Amino acid sequence: MRFNHIFKLTNENETHREYKCDNVNINIDFISGSALRVAVFNDNAEMLPTFTVNPNNNLSSLGRSRLSVDGFDCVAPVVEKFENKEKFVLDCGVTVDLDLNNFILSYSKESKLLFADRAPLAYNFEGEFGNGSYHYITREDDEHIFGLGDKSGLINKAGQVYRIETADSMGFDAEKTDPLYKHVPFYICENSVGAYGIYYDTTDTSFVDLGRRMTIAWFIMFFSEASFLFYNNMLACAASRLFRLSGASIIAAAQWHIPMRLTHKIRCRAFWIKLKTLI
Repeated sequence: MRFNHIFKLTNENETHREYKCDNVNINIDFISGSALRVAVFNDNAEMLPTFTVNPNNNLSSLGRSRLSVDGFDCVAPVVEKFENKEKFVLDCGVTVDLDLNNFILSYSKESKLLFADRAPLAYNFEGEFGNGSYHYITREDDEHIFGLGDKSGLINKAGQVYRIETADSMGFDAEKTDPLYKHVPFYICENSVGAYGIYYDTTDTSFVDLGRRMTIAWFIMFFSEASFLFYNNMLACAASRLFRLSGASIIAAAQWHIPMRLTHKIRCRAFWIKLKTLI
């Protein structure tokens, strides 16, 4: 039923869980003690391999299955089950609460909400938001957001909207032009409770609203033209977890995954000092 989706657990092991409602499948993999991967896809989804997830640092020319956990140091969380709800306690101290009604995930640190899927509906299960894949999450109005690859404007991206797409923009405006050449659908968010990172595993044309639009509450919205949604939540040491996920070195990842504005050295140094506090 549109807007009302009750998911059921259909398969599980210590580090992997599968849920289903009608023709919608959601998998959760606990790929480390501080990170988990969420996969949302329909029964008939045609999922091409990924070329950006590479924990073994040996990606072949054929890519990698998006559902593969090969190379990850999967860690079993502490699991509690309730009626239509579940709770996972990760090694990093973050508690993940799952409401199976519309599959709302909430992340807490020391009993304070770090962030959560936006209730009552965070995903485009049955075309409620139109075509494509959507992910809505909560946000604070004074948080700081870094990342997304080669982007114009201020280093703090909070309150902005960006296309996640590659374009060869010659003579671009360093303040306003979007998109630019190198994009990465990854950002780190720092708020009053702590910091977390999200990496969306997609090469499809996408865009992200980091709080510019407000309805009844502040939110972050990610949209992709793909018919499926894969994202990785890094709940501690977000930058380091991205390096591990992608198989990149620390230096390469710092330059390309969270690029620094090399034409503005003072801002670049300030950003690197800030980034080191989040790694």
